[in-house]
Amino acid sequence: MNKLFLLVMLVLSSSAFSKTWTINRDHSEILFLVPYLKVAELTGRFNSFTGGMDLPEGKEIPTMLDVEIASGSIDTGNKMRDGHLRGSEFFASQTHPHITFQSEDIKKTNSGFAATGTLTIRGVSRPHTFTFTLAPMMKDTWGYENRMVRFETELDRTNFNMSWNKTLEGKDYLIGDKISIRGTFQMQPAQGVTPKSKHMLPDTSYIRSRERVARGEESAVKIETPVVVPRDEIVRTIVKEKDSSVTHEKEGHSLYWWLSFGVLGMFGFVGVALAGIGGKKALLKAYAHGYEETGRLGLLSDLVVIAVVLLYSYALWVVGWEF
Repeated sequence: MNKLFLLVMLVLSSSAFSKTWTINRDHSEILFLVPYLKVAELTGRFNSFTGGMDLPEGKEIPTMLDVEIASGSIDTGNKMRDGHLRGSEFFASQTHPHITFQSEDIKKTNSGFAATGTLTIRGVSRPHTFTFTLAPMMKDTWGYENRMVRFETELDRTNFNMSWNKTLEGKDYLIGDKISIRGTFQMQPAQGVTPKSKHMLPDTSYIRSRERVARGEESAVKIETPVVVPRDEIVRTIVKEKDSSVTHEKEGHSLYWWLSFGVLGMFGFVGVALAGIGGKKALLKAYAHGYEETGRLGLLSDLVVIAVVLLYSYALWVVGWEF
């Protein structure tokens, strides 16, 4: 009874000091390479997966590494081929939606670690070993903890009832049986995953300095906010008036503005001319018996039309040049 109690307490104490790290998909990937036509390789990836790792506090050897992949998320860059791979001749994604690996033992090696466990593909479970490296813990820009895992392995697809192929000349086949798998996992504490929105923040020298201050790498100093000069200020020129020490600003208009102004001015000029002609016609009708083009009234009407045209021209010059 005492031995059982001690065993339970040992397990509980080990779990209490064990930290669970989960996969952050933002910077994780699972890639595979398939031999094609003997000399080439077809590449692809799985876009949806989850997983975790248990790492006891103060230890460098994980006690667990489990991964679950959605087989239907396979992506080779060709929709027709992806549909074939999801079908019954390969992953049979409808009846076997998940590929899983559950570790049973993790050992230290000369180059990293070896995780031995059970790999299940389309319902077939077989023992398998993944080799991986585990980077030291590092905090990102926003203070979240990260442990990067790089892994690789090789498997024979025919061991999982995926034997579809086509023959070539002689005894060769279209695609190979040995599949290379590799990738990277961004591991973060289950309750401390970096929010996706953090990666959308802009990058400026001011923000970088503020981040270093937050990490204690440099002291807080007052950073001058950059002065943003309006576009109108940039395109203005300084014109000095003659015999005066006073200066005033003149805005340089674009070619588009001048074309628009010219078209409107032309229509305005035509309108003034038509108004003058209309006025003369009105005088002719009102004074049909006494109005003569060479008489005083005719001369007066011509002067009025000329004055109106000159007034319009001056107003147009003021609006177009001074403003």
